[in-house]
Amino acid sequence: MPSARLMSRPVWWLLAISLVSPHRGGAAVRARDGLKLVRLVAVPVRPDQSGIGSLRAVDSLLFFATGGARNALWRTNGHPNGTRPLRDVAFKLDPNDRYEFVGVDGKLFFTRDASVDGPRELWVTNGRFGGAKQLAQRLADNLTAVSGTLFFTSPERGANVLWRSDGTPEGTAQVAVINAGGPGSTGPFGFTAVGGRLFFFLGDDGNQMIALYVSDGTTTGMIKVAGLGGMWIVDAGGVALFSDRQHLWRSDGTSAGTSQLADVGS
Repeated sequence: MPSARLMSRPVWWLLAISLVSPHRGGAAVRARDGLKLVRLVAVPVRPDQSGIGSLRAVDSLLFFATGGARNALWRTNGHPNGTRPLRDVAFKLDPNDRYEFVGVDGKLFFTRDASVDGPRELWVTNGRFGGAKQLAQRLADNLTAVSGTLFFTSPERGANVLWRSDGTPEGTAQVAVINAGGPGSTGPFGFTAVGGRLFFFLGDDGNQMIALYVSDGTTTGMIKVAGLGGMWIVDAGGVALFSDRQHLWRSDGTSAGTSQLADVGS
């Protein structure tokens, strides 16, 4: 039996050493107990099926999804007796699909397919049996945790809409219409939490100009910071660092506080 060390390790350690590996025609999740590997679960799959994916640590638990003969969302605390499927979440896992798993304030937010041809919906679970519930009957994308709140986007009548959720249906609400999705527009991307706010890029006109935006999560708190294209955003101690391929920039979320740091172009 695995020693108590597995139970006492923080889950980021478990995630770092958890292995998804071949196992007798399937896949297995294993955790390291000292120098010994302990198998937590094995999933039989056919060659054309997916096995185990979407591993995500949330506080003291590790969540993952399985496909093949055991379609399910699972949780583990690093001990075989604490590894089990959440039977209230039937999960279709396809190796060609992308599922989003995000931990926020002790809860796991995730997307799942309602049916083979249905939309990808937003769900949440606390890891206990019966603790999973659907939050939105709409396509959810760009799941991002910001100071204990989940932000996500959803297309609606040709527009991109920003939503927020505290993990309850009544606390899941629309924040703002990001753009109208007209001809030449570019959908939002690069969602990053910086200093308790949500930063992202958006191309919002027919000239395909990319701009930096920030939202504080309120219906009137989304502003265009600067008309600067971007590739990525990084939180550097509450300040956003980003690149436009030729230059490195910094921003505190205001136009006045956005400035160039370096010219990195050739």
